[in-house]
Amino acid sequence: SELKELDMTMNVDMSGAVAGQDMKMKMDMDMKMIPKGEDDADMAMKMTYQMSGMTLEMPIYYTDGYAYTELLGQKVKSKMDISSLKNNDSMQSSMEVFATDFFREIGEGKQTDAGTSYSFVGDPEKAGDLMESILNQMKSAAQGANLDAKITKIEGSFTIDKNGYLCAQEINMDMSMEISGTAANYSAKLVMTMNNPGQKVVIEFP
Repeated sequence: SELKELDMTMNVDMSGAVAGQDMKMKMDMDMKMIPKGEDDADMAMKMTYQMSGMTLEMPIYYTDGYAYTELLGQKVKSKMDISSLKNNDSMQSSMEVFATDFFREIGEGKQTDAGTSYSFVGDPEKAGDLMESILNQMKSAAQGANLDAKITKIEGSFTIDKNGYLCAQEINMDMSMEISGTAANYSAKLVMTMNNPGQKVVIEFP
């Protein structure tokens, strides 16, 4: 929460079966954010979805009160309040999962090149913000499909660097889902990396 300038990547891989058909979905996100005063910031984000044999790329930029997006060759400029982006951003939701009452078990710290890594087992009932964030991304990729899901198992690891910053986290989840009325079971792996946390971030706008 002390980081003001952010440079992060997040990858979500999901796999499961619906009505006897194997389905996979992958979402990759690269994001940089630099504050400009108390309620403003510059942001650059690129999201890539892979689902049902399709790949969708969507770059998003925000500066000086406007968001710039591109999807399927369509470029859009629209006025937007940066607080709406900050309040709904996936990375923030995933980091907020790590509240004290989320953890059922935390392993002993192990030293790695990046810092100190801890394995954990989490409480599925305390991961609602993370689930909502992932579902929002899936709905965007699924082009309006009705999705509902519940986490049944969650575990993973997180790494704290020498300066005390969360620099990496991995979350593995099992979920029961319903996709447009059809029951399904899915597994998901989320990997988030903070690139050089605490260091100056530079955004190059197109």
